[in-house]
Amino acid sequence: KKATDPAHEAPSSFDSREKKTETKRSCKLLYIARSVVRRAGIGPKHLDLNFETCFCGSCCQSLLSEGGASRATPRWCGDYPDVPPLGWCSLGLRLNEEQEAKAGEWAPAYHGTTLRAAGSIVCAPDGMPRLLSPGQTSAFGNEVQVRPGHLARICRRYNYHSACREDLDPNNLLFFSPSIAYCERLCYAPEEEMMLQRDGEEAAVRIAYQVAVKVRLLPHSVGVGPETLGSGGCRPLCPVVPNDCIEYYTDRQQNHFVEAILVKIRTDNNNNH
Repeated sequence: KKATDPAHEAPSSFDSREKKTETKRSCKLLYIARSVVRRAGIGPKHLDLNFETCFCGSCCQSLLSEGGASRATPRWCGDYPDVPPLGWCSLGLRLNEEQEAKAGEWAPAYHGTTLRAAGSIVCAPDGMPRLLSPGQTSAFGNEVQVRPGHLARICRRYNYHSACREDLDPNNLLFFSPSIAYCERLCYAPEEEMMLQRDGEEAAVRIAYQVAVKVRLLPHSVGVGPETLGSGGCRPLCPVVPNDCIEYYTDRQQNHFVEAILVKIRTDNNNNH
């Protein structure tokens, strides 16, 4: 059984890790995204410019369906959908040869976070970016905790995707989603602000941004299940991925690597980004 069953399964035109991006690198949002992550200590030694892509509406008209900018047709990576992060800038990280080989085979997923947490993830002391479970200590020396708005205690539920009952303990699990629309909800990726003065401009501009990471997961090493936001399954949380299979979860840490850091930008004078 596939991890998800989106309504649209035709291959899309969006390039994944195995190809260098064709997206125009002159988009101003990429410059802003680099400026944002630089505040967390993420710079040239971490980023691979061959794999930076802007998925804003102007750069990705070929990815937009008639339903609008929030809809995208995923292509499949084995049994898992690879859904383009429309509206976001994707800054690819430097990968080793083993990770490069796995990038086209392992399941893609997203994880909404804060800029500080993203810096801790990418700037891991051992040079191997990865997510940490609650209770572990980050690269900045703080203990990882379940943030407000997340599932905070053991949840006993019936998983309609796997057709079984399960106990979900957020204190022992890492959570991901194939849907950037799900991960960009403010409880997962809170909106932060900064002032930015761009080259050739006199006045600084206030920008608001959100941060997420894209990971690759060892296939069939994660659980697949419904949302944990309490929507009751009545309201679709993503136009592509159904609610009953919108989360991946695992109690393992060695079954993933971080492929890219993503930034969503909104400026005072450009609310479309």
